[in-house]
Amino acid sequence: MIAPSTFDIDLGLTSARSRLNLANMVDMASQNNIRVLVVGPPPTLDAERNRRIADLSAAYADVVTRRNQVYVDTFNPLLHHEQWRNDLATNNGLPGQSGYGLIAWLVLHRGWYSWLSIPEQP
Repeated sequence: MIAPSTFDIDLGLTSARSRLNLANMVDMASQNNIRVLVVGPPPTLDAERNRRIADLSAAYADVVTRRNQVYVDTFNPLLHHEQWRNDLATNNGLPGQSGYGLIAWLVLHRGWYSWLSIPEQP
């Protein structure tokens, strides 16, 4: 499981460099017959940062799906999610128990079973 953060934005890396870094990790795993689950970066409360995270998330999704691996988008489902936004507002911009619960739900329902190649449980 790989969960790239948004630190590439803080470091001023281009999305092309971020794509390449993730592609190298996914390719190395694939060469070693390791299935990869990539959990994309979630949104923040900052609209400008979210614009950049949206671009980064789309780039990550493209890299992963082109390689027939599993990508879980957390950005789009959580961007306007009231509980997510309230959790960030309560915890100085960081997710708390509710926020991490939402991420866990997304991973479980949007990638976990396909990553493990097992049938979904009811």
